[in-house]
Amino acid sequence: MAPGTLFLCATPIGNLEDITLRALRVLKEADLVACENRGRTLGLLSHFGIRKSLISYREEGHEELAPAILSALREGKKVALVSDAGMPGVADPGPSLVAQARREGLAVEVIPGPSSLLAALALSGYPADSFLFLGFLPRKTRKRREVLEALAAECRTAVIFEAPHRIVKMLGELAGIIPDREAFLGRELTKKFEERLWGTPAELGALMAGRVVKGEITLVIKGGAAPRQGESSSSSEALMAPEEYLAGLMREGVTLREARDLVARRFGLSRRSVYEKGLQLRSKK
Repeated sequence: MAPGTLFLCATPIGNLEDITLRALRVLKEADLVACENRGRTLGLLSHFGIRKSLISYREEGHEELAPAILSALREGKKVALVSDAGMPGVADPGPSLVAQARREGLAVEVIPGPSSLLAALALSGYPADSFLFLGFLPRKTRKRREVLEALAAECRTAVIFEAPHRIVKMLGELAGIIPDREAFLGRELTKKFEERLWGTPAELGALMAGRVVKGEITLVIKGGAAPRQGESSSSSEALMAPEEYLAGLMREGVTLREARDLVARRFGLSRRSVYEKGLQLRSKK
């Protein structure tokens, strides 16, 4: 039997009218639907009169869940992969499954559609010819702060996903790093109680504080001004040269692997070149 196909099927981020005709057809024709949350996916399918066998594929334990999906594909079945909302493969374990399917020569198709990332980016009104997507930030305070501090030197618009119970804390951290930077906060986009807010991190934090915040949140942060011609890259910590920044992280006790990732992401360098430079710096001690 010929191998089946894995369909990466975008689903509405809120308003069910946003689903595409192609997505509906694929969901109807699929032999299996792999999903994050069975209840949410059942609700979506039921709304459109679709009854399908569901199989779990979520962040927790996705490595143990993947073999069942790959087995179905080898048997010639059509499997539709959906996230709780939006495009599967963005801020979820989808890329791992796609990579495994491709290694085995199994067919993968994408069914594009709604995306909170692009919706918030468009609504913000900030430049989007080049932007930085950070997804969900690290849970550990130190690592999260390091990612946020890198935004001080970032000229591109940045997009972050955040859980409602952590948004006030994260905005407080941003207020201490880039207090004057403009930002847009989109909550429950396309849903009945959609909320759109613009302001500095401190202003947005004040609007979120003292209330029960619910729903999906996407934060868009406007990029900073580019360095003026002739301005020294070492004139401030925010404009520090890559090697100097790497050396500073290593002096503070950050592991070479962690420092490599931070420097590569901040300055747009290859992780390999940064790691080799770190080895050179370490050998000089």
